[in-house]
Amino acid sequence: MLSVNDNRKAPQIKKKSFSLVFTLSLLILVALATLSFENYVQHDESVAAWSDSSSMFVEGYVPTTKRFSNVFASSIDDNSTIDWPTVCAHYYNHTNGSSHTGEEKDDEESILNMPWYDIVINVCASIFFILGAGLMSGFTLGLLSIDTMQLDILKSTGTEKERKYAARLAPILKRHHLLLVTLLLWNALCVECLPLFLDKLVPEWVAILLGITAVLLFGEIIPQAVISRYGIAIGGTLFWLVWFLIGLAFIISYPISKLLDWILGADHGTLYKRTELKELVNIHSKAHDPNFHLTEHEAKILGGALEFARIPVSQIMTKFENVYMLDIDNKLDVETMTSIWQAGHSRIPVFKGDKNNIVGLLYVKDLILVNPDECLPISTILTFYGREVLKVFPDTYCDEMLKTFKSGRTHIAIVHEPRESETGGDPYYAIVGIVSLEDIIEEIIKDEIVDETDIYVDNTNQSKINRPQNSTSLLLKLERTHRLTPKQVVAVASYLWKSMATFRLLPEEYLHRLLGKCAVVDIKKTSDQELLLIEKNKECDFFALVFSGKLEAVFGEEKFTSEMGPWSFIGERALTRETFIPDYDVRIVKDVSFVKITKKDFIEIISQVFIQEDSFFLPKDMEWMNPILTNMTKNQTSNVKISSSPHIPHRSSDNLNKNLEPVRPVLDTTPADTEIELDVDHTISQKKGFFQKYSKFKDDMNEEDDIV
Repeated sequence: MLSVNDNRKAPQIKKKSFSLVFTLSLLILVALATLSFENYVQHDESVAAWSDSSSMFVEGYVPTTKRFSNVFASSIDDNSTIDWPTVCAHYYNHTNGSSHTGEEKDDEESILNMPWYDIVINVCASIFFILGAGLMSGFTLGLLSIDTMQLDILKSTGTEKERKYAARLAPILKRHHLLLVTLLLWNALCVECLPLFLDKLVPEWVAILLGITAVLLFGEIIPQAVISRYGIAIGGTLFWLVWFLIGLAFIISYPISKLLDWILGADHGTLYKRTELKELVNIHSKAHDPNFHLTEHEAKILGGALEFARIPVSQIMTKFENVYMLDIDNKLDVETMTSIWQAGHSRIPVFKGDKNNIVGLLYVKDLILVNPDECLPISTILTFYGREVLKVFPDTYCDEMLKTFKSGRTHIAIVHEPRESETGGDPYYAIVGIVSLEDIIEEIIKDEIVDETDIYVDNTNQSKINRPQNSTSLLLKLERTHRLTPKQVVAVASYLWKSMATFRLLPEEYLHRLLGKCAVVDIKKTSDQELLLIEKNKECDFFALVFSGKLEAVFGEEKFTSEMGPWSFIGERALTRETFIPDYDVRIVKDVSFVKITKKDFIEIISQVFIQEDSFFLPKDMEWMNPILTNMTKNQTSNVKISSSPHIPHRSSDNLNKNLEPVRPVLDTTPADTEIELDVDHTISQKKGFFQKYSKFKDDMNEEDDIV
């Protein structure tokens, strides 16, 4: 079996081999001609003798008849010359004038007259040579068809038995031509010796028929069918016999094998080109045997890995006109940050003046600590981080690009090409697109990778993803925020205390503290894209009080809508319930400004009241906070000396109605050196008695809807 390399080159025949083969062929022809001439001369003498004696025996049987040989031997002495007429006359008298046929047997040579041990020897010898011919024939096909590359694979990935067999056969099959010559030599010997023993047992025509049948059936078909199917197992078991046969015939087979190695070259196993490997993968993907079957996805990945190395980046890049870019002079304000977020890219090219002049790359992760209110120029970010801009040509192959990306320099490259100036000036480099590591991986796996922020399925064809392009949590973090002024805190506190029972749980001072730390969020609707403040079936953890603008709540499958303007509030249950999942959407209709109170801030204020106010207790729908408040109390007060707490005024409608009066901070009137030891367990046990006393608290208040 000839090895196949990537270029499918045939074994190179050396020039000296032609002269060698020609010389050997000439010598063989001369030898055959000499033997033929000698037989022809003897045949002519036999014919002449027969013609002179006018005998009746058939000329054609003279050279092959054993009885004639006996007559010939008895008719001459060792030193006498051959007298053919006399020999023929003696033969004629010995046969009584009857014609002789090739089927004739001497009476003394009949199987009935043979000793039993001769019969046994001939039968056993015939069986031995039939089996030997079959074994050699099976080894020739079974062992020589095993690829040395397959053995190397089995030694690493096969079962324990397969690894053992492969290790035994590897040194044998590496001497490919030595094994070939040895097996053919022993096969020829067995086939040629078989008729010698069959001819002594049966007539010649039976010997021929029996020999052909036995050799064909037991010497070719059965052994080759079995050993070719289980070649590794049989060869790995009988490897000692193969080495034994090689050793016996080494003197003859080794020189011939070295000659074949010199002429044809050594065998290195079967190797495939890329296209052939890909077709081999496709064949495995169509196999029905689960041990060899490859799924369609696996076949695509393997095929892509074989192909991508010869694909230029120009075939997979995002074209220049579809590239999202930023001007270096842009400010990182709310509008720019929102635009970056909506684009959904992790790396953005930055140009200066002309879009062909790309001067840097803006990594979105570099903007995590950037405050949109500061309106930093993009140039400041580029100067601080100094990201490398990698530029490549369109004919750069994907495998080279992958090596560059793997080196850690960058995961995105600008594709440019030289162009002649239309005005006759110097040539310049024009940007034709960008290529990223994601593009390379997609080409390998032969599929598109779509992450959470992608807008397009395929950047080459600009196929858009059919999904909503909004995210409440991200959007709110990008918008402009600020705090309430002291007067606004008092006004909002008064409104909330009057409007909602939830906030009437808090004393005035604590309600002011809560509002003082809350953010005022301003959202500007810059496009027709739908912006959601609260999304249906997604957990909500904040309360909102609208200052200005317009919101719209959408309920149920019928899409009933309810408009909300200034001083409307939404999300009260997000503060009072452990988990709140709304069954409605709230979308922004016009630019809106609202106070945002998070559940985290609300629980922190409740915990402060829980510690300082002995008379404080929770209503039933908020009792889920009890374990949280207890843990927070222990963490804040265990083994700590604290100043004696000031008197916190009880909630008073008179105080809360002073909407526009600034809140006077409550000063600690206790001297700084006065300290008391707080007994945490005693404090908690006192509060436990209050938890169940407020069962009718809600009944005494006006029930408020969650959305007003």
